[in-house]
Amino acid sequence: MAIAPIEYTTDFLFNINAIEKINQLGSAVNTLVSEGGDTSGVAGGISPEINDVFYNAKTETGFQYVVVGDSTRNNLFNEAPYYYGVVCPQVNMAYVDQALSGIKMSEYIAGTRTVSVATTIAAISGTGSKCLIEFSMGINDSGLETQAGLVTLIKNSLNAIIASKPDVTIILCQPVRGAGQRQNLHDAYAQVAAETGYPILNVDDATIPVHGDPEYYTDDTHPNKYGTMRVINYIFNKILPTGIRDLLLLPEDVKTPPPSGNLALSVLNGSYSTGNGSFIANAAVRSTSIIDVDPNFILEIVHSGNSRNVLFYTAAGAYISYVNLPTLSGQAFRTVTIPVNAYKVAINISSDGATWDALGETPVVRYQTAGAVFLRQRDVNKDLNITLFVEQAGLIDKFGYTGEAGQITKSDGAGDFYWDNI
Repeated sequence: MAIAPIEYTTDFLFNINAIEKINQLGSAVNTLVSEGGDTSGVAGGISPEINDVFYNAKTETGFQYVVVGDSTRNNLFNEAPYYYGVVCPQVNMAYVDQALSGIKMSEYIAGTRTVSVATTIAAISGTGSKCLIEFSMGINDSGLETQAGLVTLIKNSLNAIIASKPDVTIILCQPVRGAGQRQNLHDAYAQVAAETGYPILNVDDATIPVHGDPEYYTDDTHPNKYGTMRVINYIFNKILPTGIRDLLLLPEDVKTPPPSGNLALSVLNGSYSTGNGSFIANAAVRSTSIIDVDPNFILEIVHSGNSRNVLFYTAAGAYISYVNLPTLSGQAFRTVTIPVNAYKVAINISSDGATWDALGETPVVRYQTAGAVFLRQRDVNKDLNITLFVEQAGLIDKFGYTGEAGQITKSDGAGDFYWDNI
């Protein structure tokens, strides 16, 4: 609301018009505050309702940031739960993970998976007046449903939550760019936003520029840690209102490398069925025990047996799929990428147990650690207008950088310096 300058009499006493303008100014300030703005007159953020949540969380306790989504928000390799857990407490909100790899909205509504409408409702305190829900499901439905079907699923998911938690605040996040454009899903989100008035974020803005880039994606659909940081940075950069933005510092941490060293295993008498993943005891053949792993990392495997099946299982032990190790001459280790939803692996070693035993060899299974690339926030956010501050751990140069390993400071000839390569 624009307020005209206050008028004064020549002896600096307020006249009647000035008093009226003071009343208007007070009304304007009250309106800004009630609509989620701050007293600077610039609300920022994406909507007054979401602004209210963040402003109230600044002075009150018990606020929750609930993420309802799929593997793009809940996958150990992309570390989304970790990153939300770093960002949310800075704005005095508890992060609540209600995302699950591979989940469909139909399953979410029906309650047939470990994450569901029921678990989301149970996780939300009270009537939801202190809860902001980021909703980003649908990738696993998009190939099965029309736009109209997706609209119905999104609305039914949200309405089921609201029926029990009527005071929640909702923001729609169109899912990340994946294999194929999934235009029906993005159009469905836009339609739901238009029909309900819920604020919407087009995460394509963050993911299209880096889609398929191995520094940001682990495959055609799933962002890795850096791609996920990019998405979450984009979201919070859009939704935080003025007065809250400066509370948040984006962490200048590096990609978490996989553990080094050989993974623990034992050799068993038997093998695993590539049809259903079940173990079949057999004194004449050899295989490894089931090994706990993290998805999307690359495994290096070496053994001298004549079997090369690598089988993958979910965290609960359900069989997913298998691959055959490639036969490569002159290369000791063969590599396989762990699927996005696999947390356990087993390896068939040999169909000739006696010959294997005579070798006296122990199979080696380890994560591939060579060639890791570590990006900083300015690289993570390339081509994005991210104005959130980044943690600074050292001398800050004229461009706002702290330097990288192997860099030195150089004078700019005008009393300032910048980091540059040696």
